[in-house]
Amino acid sequence: MKDEKRPGPKENAGEVSPQEQEGEAKNPYGFLPYAERPFQEELYAYRAEMIPAEPEPDPVVEKAKPKPIPPSTFVFTGAGVVCLILIVLAIRQFAGQEAAAPYADLGSSKVEAAGLRGRLIARWVDKAEYELYIDPLTSNQAGGFAAVAGNPPHPLSFTIRLKDWHGDEVCQKEVLIPFNLPVEPDSDQAPTPVQQKTLTGDTVQNVDGGDGQIAEIVVEGDLPCRIKSYRRISGWELATNFPVLADQGEWAGREQERVATIRGKAAANSSKLPSARIRPLPAPIDGDDVIVGDNPTNGTVQTSGGRVFLLGGARVRARAPGWQVFPAAFHFHCDKNAFCVLTRPDAPTALQARLMR
Repeated sequence: MKDEKRPGPKENAGEVSPQEQEGEAKNPYGFLPYAERPFQEELYAYRAEMIPAEPEPDPVVEKAKPKPIPPSTFVFTGAGVVCLILIVLAIRQFAGQEAAAPYADLGSSKVEAAGLRGRLIARWVDKAEYELYIDPLTSNQAGGFAAVAGNPPHPLSFTIRLKDWHGDEVCQKEVLIPFNLPVEPDSDQAPTPVQQKTLTGDTVQNVDGGDGQIAEIVVEGDLPCRIKSYRRISGWELATNFPVLADQGEWAGREQERVATIRGKAAANSSKLPSARIRPLPAPIDGDDVIVGDNPTNGTVQTSGGRVFLLGGARVRARAPGWQVFPAAFHFHCDKNAFCVLTRPDAPTALQARLMR
């Protein structure tokens, strides 16, 4: 059988074979040209796909480059700036708080039931201080006010309630007036009011109205207010246990009877006193002396300097227990009419007396 010559891959590429023309199945696979590659190139072809290695850094170049700032440095720097701002704000706020008004007139506060008017002045001199002025509301109430102030029926107290703009209480001070035995007058002329000290160190002074009656009570001292509270003060309110007006009138009547009785007894006993009589002085005098004894019958005390003081017909032990130990060093101040005030540094009360010689 004679072999037929088959066309190669490149032969008759564009011609149709007789089998295709007769309806035979077409071969789906084509033939691709093959090109041979060198063995070495085939073996190391993977190198082209690899990431090239970075060159080693040059030490000289790396040393010249600036070092990167670590993130923690930014954190610490920001925190320092924030702290500095807070410190500045705190200093400004503290400096503003320390600036306090050196003088503040807080006006008046009334206690209608007791017929009182109080005027308060606040000050800041390294600490909070106050001045309180207590007066009767009207002149018709002056008699009852004077009777209670001169001889209180019970210990008197005044409460200062300091408030802010909202009416909230920011500070409070209670002043308890010392309760001393009343002065027993031995003549028609009233003695000079004596300054007193409270247990908390406040000063209490009764002011003479010129007619022999107490017209005003002045109290001075410290306020228990810190600077922050003091700066908020804008008003105040007065509270007291001062007797009401009806009780003041009744007490004034009793005081008038008591004074009249005492003066009558003093006049009756004046003829029994020693030959030395009370005489006006050319000028007020001050001095120091020592009490060496007393005469309870005559109500006098004798001093080492030869002076005799009349205590109004009452015994020293009954009037002022702090004066009952002799010898007793004291200081005296007498006006032209021989009205004297005797004080001792270790006695809580002062004595009012007349200088006889």
